[in-house]
Amino acid sequence: MPQDQISYYRRREQDERQMARVAPEPSIRRIHLDMAARYAQLAAEEPHIAES
Repeated sequence: MPQDQISYYRRREQDERQMARVAPEPSIRRIHLDMAARYAQLAAEEPHIAES
């Protein structure tokens, strides 16, 4: 399950970055980039969460 979760977070990060690239407004672009950064953080933290 943890690897599936990491894959999910990475896929969502990529999706958010793609949406940021096509966002019509800078504020919306920023929201998508913030979400992408959060998904990247979750993917990086997931192995540590699984060890707890």
